[in-house]
Amino acid sequence: MSDSDRHWLYLPRWVEDNSDDPAMQEFLPQLKNHLLARVLGRSFDGDEHAFSDMDRSYLRFRNERMYFHQTLRVNYTTYDMRRDQDVINPRTHSDIMVHAHEDDTDSSDRHPYWYARVIAIFHAYVRYDGHTLTAKTQQSNEYQRMEFIWLRWFGRDLESPGGFETRRLHLVGFVGQNDTAAFGFLDPKEIIRGVHLIPAGAYGRTKELLAPSQLARREEDKDEDWERYYVGIFADRDMFMRFLGGGVGHSGSTYGWVYSKVTTSTTLNQDNLFEPKLDRAELDALIAELEGSETAAPGQSEAPENLDVKDEDGNQSTDHKEDPNVEEELIEFGYGSSSDEGDARDLEGGGDGGCDGDDNVDDFDDADDADDELEGFGRL
Repeated sequence: MSDSDRHWLYLPRWVEDNSDDPAMQEFLPQLKNHLLARVLGRSFDGDEHAFSDMDRSYLRFRNERMYFHQTLRVNYTTYDMRRDQDVINPRTHSDIMVHAHEDDTDSSDRHPYWYARVIAIFHAYVRYDGHTLTAKTQQSNEYQRMEFIWLRWFGRDLESPGGFETRRLHLVGFVGQNDTAAFGFLDPKEIIRGVHLIPAGAYGRTKELLAPSQLARREEDKDEDWERYYVGIFADRDMFMRFLGGGVGHSGSTYGWVYSKVTTSTTLNQDNLFEPKLDRAELDALIAELEGSETAAPGQSEAPENLDVKDEDGNQSTDHKEDPNVEEELIEFGYGSSSDEGDARDLEGGGDGGCDGDDNVDDFDDADDADDELEGFGRL
């Protein structure tokens, strides 16, 4: 997240101007509960900690401002111990995954992750003047910068099981607006990475989950939501390994959960999971054929390398000709090029995990982008 303080909202006026938006119900109490829990050193367990009105009144925002950002960069370690980065943008790539904090750890249908859609990215300077200050906060009463994201939670469809056992993708859908857990706040450090959620077209769209909202939906959504989304576990290799388990870079995440689900399946057996389906002779013959060896499979003749044909004059020719355009086409599609520039990754920020340190790079390219983002936050 950028260190810039250029783009800000005056919190009391912004809350009042958007008070009729359904996404703003309990916005300020939920925000203060979230920030108070972090100031007092309480860890995230999925449930927002409850505080009294008096406790919340002791939380101060410097100049009553929140500062918003267009993007958030999340660094993570891949399954093969490489560093990678996802860019979270509320207007384009806004879906994220975090570790689940399930109440019933023995349940057979528990799931390792929770999913949410980022509505906005903020930071603020806060101070708590209450009587329950911890030793950490007693050292200084100065305002401290706190980063947080405002999001809309997805819930898992328990009636449509997914995973390796069922050979189906997991189904999720937005939590209804009448549920207190429909919206919330999150420390960016809790984000694992972005996630690919695929609209399940067969379930259609609905307006029942949320009344018309200028803040919680994109303009192109036209006040509707997809009823269900599939979790794209095959988005890339790292994402697949997070569900399969066993990735070295994912140590301590979901290995035990998924490994037990796979190996106890009635259709998969640990002993013969990687057993070849061909016998040794058939494998040797296949390898020989693929390598162009003179040794062919038993009972089969070796295919000719080139097919000889004759033209009208009786001259012998072959249908195998070198095409000068082949090399150019291969290079165009990323093959045969001697340059390594396409393999380079530009990972800004660095770090071992969580959100990045953006080196004070502003999120917006120009003032017009900032104006567009302000319009996305309702009436200002």
